Amino acid sequence: MRRTRDFYKQLLLFGICVIFIGFGLKAYLKKRREYASLKVEASRKIASEAEAKKNFETLEKQKIKKLCESLELPGSGVAPFHVSPEERKKVLALFHDSKRLLIQWLGTHPLQTSQETLGAMVERVANLKVVIPPSNEEPDLKWRGIGVHTQEGPNQEFLRLGNGFIKLTLDNPVRAQFELTRLLAQAWAPCEFMNEKVNPWSGLLRCLGLEEQVCNEWTYSEAGWAVSSVLAAHLSPPGCELPMMAKKRKCLDPLLGDGGKVQ
Repeated sequence: MRRTRDFYKQLLLFGICVIFIGFGLKAYLKKRREYASLKVEASRKIASEAEAKKNFETLEKQKIKKLCESLELPGSGVAPFHVSPEERKKVLALFHDSKRLLIQWLGTHPLQTSQETLGAMVERVANLKVVIPPSNEEPDLKWRGIGVHTQEGPNQEFLRLGNGFIKLTLDNPVRAQFELTRLLAQAWAPCEFMNEKVNPWSGLLRCLGLEEQVCNEWTYSEAGWAVSSVLAAHLSPPGCELPMMAKKRKCLDPLLGDGGKVQ
């Protein structure tokens, strides 16, 4: 009998031990699952923070635009150069679109000048003609990839494009349109308003630290180049940022604003 009682006692103790071990194992497994869940959550959080950081850095890089560099494709030189009807059509399409952009901008951003002067500005751009390819009298343009704005008399203004400029139009039409808009906008150079009571570009030039200059044939006007570059970069973005616009943004806001008069 005693052995039987001892046997039941041992069996009972064994059962109790098994129960405690079961509870302990269950608690252990629960902790393991919680730990694994926390670990996964922590990994996700780290990955999310890393992705957020990456996205932030990408956005910051996008804000920092690449600065524009000089871009000129060489012309054909003395070699024969032919412009096909299709190539001419592409150049003319960009040329007329640049005209439209400038005239449209002037209509929504009236300068501080007379209505007569504003009308003359529209007329000058509207009457500008483009010459492609350059004639034999312009050997420099046969070698170059630039365009030049020339005034040869009343209502006789031309944009003469070098052979290389035709290549630029085909290879990089975005940059070509920027350059065309800049050439057209030189018709509105500050020196053209020297006889006005108030030069409409005076405020911009003062902010940029430039002086108004008298227009002279075949001379470089830093003020005229600055005004035409600002307008072209705003109306026909070249895909990069002009160094001048990166440094002098506060000077440009009144000019490129939402239609208020430029002071």
